[in-house]
Amino acid sequence: MVETRGEAPPPRANHSSAFLNNNLYIFGGWDGQKRLNDLYFLDILQMTWTEVRSYGINPSPRAGMTLSAVNGKLYLFGGSGPSASCYNDLQMYDVKLNMWTMASVCDPENIVKARAGHSTTVVDDKLYIIGGSCGSSYYKNFFVLDTDPAPDIKGSYL
Repeated sequence: MVETRGEAPPPRANHSSAFLNNNLYIFGGWDGQKRLNDLYFLDILQMTWTEVRSYGINPSPRAGMTLSAVNGKLYLFGGSGPSASCYNDLQMYDVKLNMWTMASVCDPENIVKARAGHSTTVVDDKLYIIGGSCGSSYYKNFFVLDTDPAPDIKGSYL
């Protein structure tokens, strides 16, 4: 067990995490009764928890999403909301501005289907999104979202 200071996030499952600037960020998940949309970070140098109180509109409460760190920003993709509805939105948290924004999708023709339980891996400035499901639909597709310039969705199916 690691000793930390500050108020740690409440217990949860199906949350997502990412590491950025010596901070381990934790977003959302399921507390056994409801989906969450809170954001905390653990400063691993000081071992201190902080709840983020950001400007702007926070992403909807969700579980099963991914959180990825790219170039000083956190990208949140997908997840499931109330009544097991799924999201295909891409939210961006700017650490310096302490603000969430909806990232623009440059190619609406190849938009990624709403999903939860997928995985996202960062390579350079790109997010590689693989698999996932929504309801009883399971996906074996693969998408690349380029974060530089503004997010652009490109799809290819396995």
